Amino acid sequence: MQRGGRYGCMTALRSERIVEGDLVEALAAPRALDQSLYETAAAFFG
Repeated sequence: MQRGGRYGCMTALRSERIVEGDLVEALAAPRALDQSLYETAAAFFG
């Protein structure tokens, strides 16, 4: 994307496809992390 001169974009995974996503849309609202997922990751990464 950057090589093509498209800034403000990100790579996203939707279902089984890798797609281009808009950063403004992705960051428009905060998203909460499931506490159990956080605790599982903490077991591995501290």
